[in-house]
This record gives sequence, structure tokens and C-alpha cells, in this order.
Amino acid sequence: MNVSPFNICDFFCLFVAISLPERAEDFPCYNPVTFRVLEKTMAEWTFAQTQPSDELAQLHFYSINKREGDRTIEFRITVREYATPNHLNMRFFAEADKHTNQKTAPYTPCGWGQTLLQALADCVKAIHRFPYEGE
Repeated sequence: MNVSPFNICDFFCLFVAISLPERAEDFPCYNPVTFRVLEKTMAEWTFAQTQPSDELAQLHFYSINKREGDRTIEFRITVREYATPNHLNMRFFAEADKHTNQKTAPYTPCGWGQTLLQALADCVKAIHRFPYEGE
């Protein structure tokens, strides 16, 4: 027998819980697993976007040090978590604050991904792809 993680009672409780200010635990059909799954997949801030063209995003900040010879260069990475995925179904975009390969063809390290980890990892790889030739 296939058991779906969501049933009609779960959805009814979700809508009732959203519309009423009481605690969700007070409803007879409250399912804590369902609420935890929905809470993790649908962040509250995403509902502030009224039009997809707004491109509402939550920002996550990271820092990485790149060693080049005897010096250390700090790159700051900003990851944008968009409320709605782009046309390629990518929701996360990471971009470094500095260019690499400045003397030949300046390159801004970046990465796209369906997860924060994927976008961040792609950006880190891009930072190491070319030398930092700045001052």
C-alpha cells in the first residue's frame, strides 16, 4: 500500500492554521512531520513577492581565502536565494566580489544551482579557475 506523506486532513489543517492565529498543535489532525516539511520548503519570506518579475531574493554571505604565492586574497561571496526559480529551474545564484584573470580577460566567479550548496560550490571552483592578478 502506497502511503502519501500528505493527506487531505494535513492540507486542511495547514490552511486553517495559516488563517487562524492559534497554535497548529491545537488542531485534531495536526501532523508535525507535514508542518516541518512545508516549513523547510516554503520559507515565509517567499510569500512577500507579488510578481515573479520582482525577483525577490534572500541574501547569504560567505568568505573564502585564496592563496596566491605568499599572499592571501579574501573573496566575499553573495548567494541570492530567489523566491521563484528562473527559467532553468535554478533558485540560487552565487557571485564573488572580485574579478580573477584581470590582465587577460576579467572574469567574475559565479555559480548557479538548485541548492545553495551547488551554487556556492560552483562559485568556489570558479574562484580557483583563474589567477587573481589584482593589486
